Amino acid sequence: MHLSHITKTAALGLVFALGACTKPAPEAPKTTAASEPASVASAPASVAAPERTIRFGSDATYPPFESTAANGEIIGFDIDLAKAMCEEMKAKCTFTNQNWDGIIPALQAKKYDVIASSMSVTPDRAKVVLFTQMIWSTPSLFVGKTGSTLDTTPAGLKGVDLGVQQGTVQDTYATKHFPDAKIKRYKSIEDAINDLGTGRLKAVFADGGVVTHLVDGSSPDKGFESVGTPVPNSADEDILGAGTAFAVRKEDTALADELNKAFDAIRANGTYKTLADKYFKFEVYNK
Repeated sequence: MHLSHITKTAALGLVFALGACTKPAPEAPKTTAASEPASVASAPASVAAPERTIRFGSDATYPPFESTAANGEIIGFDIDLAKAMCEEMKAKCTFTNQNWDGIIPALQAKKYDVIASSMSVTPDRAKVVLFTQMIWSTPSLFVGKTGSTLDTTPAGLKGVDLGVQQGTVQDTYATKHFPDAKIKRYKSIEDAINDLGTGRLKAVFADGGVVTHLVDGSSPDKGFESVGTPVPNSADEDILGAGTAFAVRKEDTALADELNKAFDAIRANGTYKTLADKYFKFEVYNK
């Protein structure tokens, strides 16, 4: 599920493996039999405490959930949640920017350990990744130019230029439920919104959490509003999923359990609400 103008520049040359890594042991002090007892001189060097790193992958083109700042840092609601969960887990977080089409293959290739990228929980995806519990859930919305009276029923969208982000659940849903629409697929939602602004599209169909800032007046990009009727996940849960979650490799059950416990902790201690209120004016945890 993935608005501002974003540059994909994050590249984090990571070398840590999932679990723990051990820092190099410091060189033992040089001693001689004359200056210290033999038992001390031959003692093994002390070993530094291991530092655990959990590597996250995100398609940072989906504000306010994940995007890149001017300095290349990956930021957003999903990222802040991941950091808070890592703090609960006493682990260090790192983040890699990965395009959406390759986000699951890169997880399986062990480029990172966790996908934190507005990924909807669907039966097809659950066959290849292991999801955590739900992280957040919002309906899908249609966005049009201010004043649009577009009918967003299947009949109303016949022949209409409709933009979606390629590979998202909204892409799949539109393909199935709006077969007569002229669906145009984009690498990022920002590209679709740009074409909406120039008139190449009549509407964009996207996750509500992603496009809400366009229609609530908080975005510098003016002239857009929600049109038609929102589409709840229950409209086709097999496609739209049961909310979004983080994802790990199928075999990494222990990591999934730790992430779930950490998520429970930040829900209980108020951190989740604090972070959600930072980004949204509405409830994003809708079961």
